This record gives sequence, C-alpha cells and structure tokens, in this order.
Amino acid sequence: MFYSNARAAPIADPQSTLLGIALLVLLSTACDPQVSLQGRLTDSTGQPLKVGEIRVECPDLCVFAVVHNDRGEFVGSKLGRGCKADCQLRARSVGFRELAASASTYCTHESGPLCTEFKGNLVLERGP
Repeated sequence: MFYSNARAAPIADPQSTLLGIALLVLLSTACDPQVSLQGRLTDSTGQPLKVGEIRVECPDLCVFAVVHNDRGEFVGSKLGRGCKADCQLRARSVGFRELAASASTYCTHESGPLCTEFKGNLVLERGP
C-alpha cells in the first residue's frame, strides 16, 4: 500500500472567489478619474433648448450628455483618464446647426496634460 504525507490544496469557496474578483475589478477601475461634462444649451437669443445632445469626442474616450430639463441643462460623465487638447466638443439639436469646437475651450479642470472636467454655456444657431 502506498501512503503519502502530501495534502490536497484547499479549494476556495465560490463566494470568496467572487469577492476576490470583484475587489480586483474595483481596484483596477478606482484609479481612473471621472471625466465630467455639464452646462446649459441655448439658442442665440438665450432661450434654453429643451432637447439636445452634447459630446466630448477623443480618440479613446467619448463623454456623452443630453439636455435633461426645461432650462437646457445637461450633465454627463464617464470613467476615464481624461481628454487631450485635440478632442472636440460637439452639440446638436433639431432645427439648429451643430456646434463643433475645441474641447480645451471648455476645460475647467486639468490633471496633468489631460482635462477631466468640461463646463460651459453652449449656444446653437438656427439652421439646417
């Protein structure tokens, strides 16, 4: 008969395994700051637009917001390291010309060379 002093490795229970995986995911995303976008969308007379979408477009990140009330206010955010100066801010609404501008114009908070916060009052002109 053959006997061995070797012991089998303990098997982790499923709850511990899931908890460990969740902790790793949380730690890996917790280092990314939140990139935020907020402001107000109006027409050229200062009247708030009740419907509209606003985006900050970067090669590796897109932050999206929509107008969410009758005052033309919008708020959006996304996890990410931030946007470089060459990103574009775009705003559009039906019956108005699309606004396209350098996102750096609306940057209100930088983290090194990257912008993590965009704020502004955006004005759209009537047109196709």
